[in-house]
Amino acid sequence: VADPNGVAAEIDACSSVDARHLFNTIPEALAGNPSQVCAAALALLRIAGTYGGGEIGGFKGKHIRRPKVDGFIPNRNTLAKRVATLQFPVKVRVTHHDMVNVPFRCTADSLVYIDPPYQGVSGYVHALPRKYVVTLARKCYSAGAAVAVSEHVALPELLADGWIGRKIKSAGGQGRRNTRSTQEWLTVSPNSPGANPGATY
Repeated sequence: VADPNGVAAEIDACSSVDARHLFNTIPEALAGNPSQVCAAALALLRIAGTYGGGEIGGFKGKHIRRPKVDGFIPNRNTLAKRVATLQFPVKVRVTHHDMVNVPFRCTADSLVYIDPPYQGVSGYVHALPRKYVVTLARKCYSAGAAVAVSEHVALPELLADGWIGRKIKSAGGQGRRNTRSTQEWLTVSPNSPGANPGATY
């Protein structure tokens, strides 16, 4: 459990460091087994400086119209403020896998979010067939995990199993580069927080 105020302070301490240098040195810093607070701060900074939707990641560079972003979206000051607003320690372990090639395990306390290429819509580099997505979602749910699958339609195969479709509200054109005019849906397992009738997206 990483204290939010400590994480925010670590992020804030990095505000004066050159953005590109910081981004490039984060992997080495994380490999050095830093403290839990420092590791959480570095991980958040790494995510904020990674190409949105890119497969290999990388520093974003200066924003053409928003130079104050400094290569991180949100910028480091904003990120620190957001983290500091957390009112309690949150125990979370986040893992990111290429589901086709990397074995993984999930447990009853896991929340699995599957965001595959949208069938017939997304031009992603790696294909993840719908049949595999459905099989994977069912496998995780059977293990007790709460599961959500993002697609441009609610998945009928899972709806037939009693899963619930939730339409994601429009983000005003800030969605995926290749799917801005495409509807987005989450198909959530019955034990998912998103299955609550009051859930909004």
